[in-house]
Amino acid sequence: MKIFFDMGVIFGYHGGSGCFCARINVQDSRKPRFERELLPMEMQTRLLTEMKEAMKSGDGDRVSVIRLLRSAIKNKEIEKRPGIVKGQEQSLTEAEVLQVIASAVKQRKESIEMFLKENRNDLVDKEKKELAILESYLPKALSEEELNQIIKDAILKSGATTMKQMGDVMKLLMPKIMGKADGKQVSEMVRASLAH
Repeated sequence: MKIFFDMGVIFGYHGGSGCFCARINVQDSRKPRFERELLPMEMQTRLLTEMKEAMKSGDGDRVSVIRLLRSAIKNKEIEKRPGIVKGQEQSLTEAEVLQVIASAVKQRKESIEMFLKENRNDLVDKEKKELAILESYLPKALSEEELNQIIKDAILKSGATTMKQMGDVMKLLMPKIMGKADGKQVSEMVRASLAH
């Protein structure tokens, strides 16, 4: 599936391989026109590539967001394997990288909610821009129907019948919904299913 962005970038996510492809098509009259295909790549490689492209095109917002995101990923790598020599951190899996991105998305949404209450529209706009950039690195969100089916399958597979077994269900769910659904919403849906 292709997702279109205002900044002239089209991304395609291939669910089967877990890879991303991107076509950069810059049509701003103030910048050179070019079009280039990026082959499927790991998320961290994609982030580095797009940060360089954003620097060249003068897209300060995307550069800032990617830098913060890469820093968060690096910190997570150090967390995963503490007490190691710098430069020898253990790389995160694609699922773990998506988890870092999903966490950053959640933070922006919470900030937007807080700034709206404080009538800080200037900060709301800033957070919304960053949120849009972050969400462009997540796979397509699951529909409610898709999510319900995945939850139903996980409950059947785990054999869970009570709330005490909710952890078993979530353990099966998380790898399938990472970056595709809000964790809080999923927890509430699982809780409601087990309560019936």
